[in-house]
Amino acid sequence: MQGRVKVGLAALGLALLGATLAIGGHGSGKSRVVASRPQTVQGPGVWALTVVAADGQPITGWRTVDAGLAGSNPPRWVVGEAGAGQVKVEVSQPVSPVWRTLVEVIGRERGAQAVRWQLHGERYQPAVRPRITTTVDARLSQDLAQVLPPGGQAVVVGADGSVLAAVGNPRGQGVAWQPFPAGTALMPPLMAMALGQPGLWPNNLPLGGWRAIGALATRWGGQGIWNALQRLGVGREVLAGAPVAPPPLPAPSPALLSRPGLIWVTGLELARAYLPFIDNGAAPPLHVIVGEGGQAAPVGDGKNFQSVAALLPKLTTPSVAFRVWRWQAASPGGANVAVLFSDHPAVVAVFAGNHLPLDRLGQRLGAWASRVTPFKSSPGR
Repeated sequence: MQGRVKVGLAALGLALLGATLAIGGHGSGKSRVVASRPQTVQGPGVWALTVVAADGQPITGWRTVDAGLAGSNPPRWVVGEAGAGQVKVEVSQPVSPVWRTLVEVIGRERGAQAVRWQLHGERYQPAVRPRITTTVDARLSQDLAQVLPPGGQAVVVGADGSVLAAVGNPRGQGVAWQPFPAGTALMPPLMAMALGQPGLWPNNLPLGGWRAIGALATRWGGQGIWNALQRLGVGREVLAGAPVAPPPLPAPSPALLSRPGLIWVTGLELARAYLPFIDNGAAPPLHVIVGEGGQAAPVGDGKNFQSVAALLPKLTTPSVAFRVWRWQAASPGGANVAVLFSDHPAVVAVFAGNHLPLDRLGQRLGAWASRVTPFKSSPGR
C-alpha cells in the first residue's frame, strides 16, 4: 500500500509540473432625533460608520454634504423636517477611491444606513457612529496595487479567513471582485482531495498537463468533481456583502476540468479554495471585519494537502518562501492566474491579469510579511 501511494504521488508531481481622516464634531444647537431611515440617499459613501484598517490607517472620514446632492432625490425625511435643499447631512466616505468597494461591502454587511439621525442646527448627523476595524491591511493593499498591471487584481487572505487585501488596477473600480476563468488554477486543491479517494491516482495514470486532468475527470466523474468544487467553496458566496455574486458552477460533468473556460471564479473563491493548504485541510469562512470569523470547515486530509504542496514550485523572497501555482490562458489577451501560499506567515495570495509581474508582487508580499507579526498556523499544524 505504501509503495502505491509513493508511485501515485510521483505521478501527481509530474502531472502538476506538466499542467503548469479626521472625524467631524457633533456641532451645537438643539438636537432632534429622526427615527426613519434615509433610504433615498443614494450613491457611494453614504454611510454612518467609521472604518479603520488593521494597521491603523483610516479608511473613512466624515464629510458634510447638501442633502439634495447626496442622492438622486431629496430624502423624504429631510423634506418633511426642513424642506429640500436646506439641510446638510454628515456622512462617512472613503478617504480614497481605493476603499470605495470595501466600505460598501462593510456597510451592506452591517446595515450602516439603518441608523437614527439627529438634527443639529441645519445639519443631520448619525446618532450613533459605530467604529469598525477591518481585517484589510492598508499598506499591503497599496503596495500590491502599485505593481499590478492594468486590469490586474490581487486578493490576500490569512489562515483564519481574514481578507488582508483586495485591490485592482485601476484602483477603486471594483476590479478586485470580478470573476475570471479558473483554467487549471484549482488543480492543486482538487488533486489533494483526490488523494483521499481510492483509485483516483492509480499507477498507470497518464502523465502530463491536460491529459492527466482529463484522466482524473473521467475517473472521478462529473458529480464527484462538482461535489469537490462545492466543498472548496467554488460557485457559492464566500464573503457576505461581496459586490459581485460568484458565477454558479455548471451542471456536473467530467468536462468541468477538461475545458478551461467552463469554471469562472473570483479571487476570493480561489483564495478560499487554497486555505486547506495552510489550515491542515480545513477552510474557515472569509470575513472583512475583525472578530467576525467563524469555525473552519474540514475539506480534506491535511496530510494530502501537505503532500501536494511539497510538489509545487517555490518562489523565494529574502524573508519568505512561497509555494506557487500558475495558469496562463492559451488565447491572446486571456487572464493569467498565480496563487502563492505560505505557512509563515500563513497567507494565500491570488493574482490575476495579463503580464503579471509575479516576482515583484512576491517581493512586495514578502516585504510586508517581514514587517508584521506573522500569522500563526492553526493548532496542530
